[in-house]
Amino acid sequence: MLKLIASDLDGTLLDAYGQSPDPEIFELILEFKKKGVRFVAASGRQFQNMQRLFSPVKDDIFYIAENGALTYDATGFTVGDCICHNTAIEIMDEIQKSGHGDIALSCKHTVYLDRTRTDFVNFLQNTVQYDTTLTDNLLLIQDPILKVALFAPDGSESYIDHYQKKFDSRVKVVTSGNVWIDFIAPTVDKAAALQVLCKKLGISRHECVAFGDQYNDLEMLKFAGTSYAMANCAPGIEKYADHQTDSVQKELRKLLSML
Repeated sequence: MLKLIASDLDGTLLDAYGQSPDPEIFELILEFKKKGVRFVAASGRQFQNMQRLFSPVKDDIFYIAENGALTYDATGFTVGDCICHNTAIEIMDEIQKSGHGDIALSCKHTVYLDRTRTDFVNFLQNTVQYDTTLTDNLLLIQDPILKVALFAPDGSESYIDHYQKKFDSRVKVVTSGNVWIDFIAPTVDKAAALQVLCKKLGISRHECVAFGDQYNDLEMLKFAGTSYAMANCAPGIEKYADHQTDSVQKELRKLLSML
């Protein structure tokens, strides 16, 4: 019996360039809630940003943010393992030297950005609408680091091999959308966060449905009893899903009609 739906956002519930869900999603979430089915937004995005995206139902859903490093439910935050500070500094130093793109440094309450990267600052603050803090030197940030993210306008696939070869013995390096590469602690992923949430709620993995499109969704798709990869997913992701679809909303309508 279906008790929980977990969906990735960018490239899944949102299209490649979308910054807000279709309003029908909010209606579906409330209908599922009436039937006792929980909805989990699971993303590499910042929690504060995700709450804004789902503002009409922000108190009716659960959140897995920063690719599983931060979970939010009625009891508050659960923080996963952070990246070793020295490793994070090495990653940021490598990105800066390589010139592959811009850095977003995710901590619990904010995302730190280099104030000199004005185009990127404008993009995250005004287009994506993140809560940000500007700094003169990202390497000097002392907050516990949930995630280092590389924004690569040329495409994440252009650089993923380089960073996996260099750092994957110490951190998990995954694509998160078509232009992001995320560096997170080895124990952190969406499935690990979802497993903790399911245990709290008394829900088994077989009672979960998951939707995703990228390699940061892989563990979640494998965890859920039923899983859907998007039709335009990253190559190979479809092998880890039970089904493929071109629309989360379409599948949600079908699932709702069967309850």
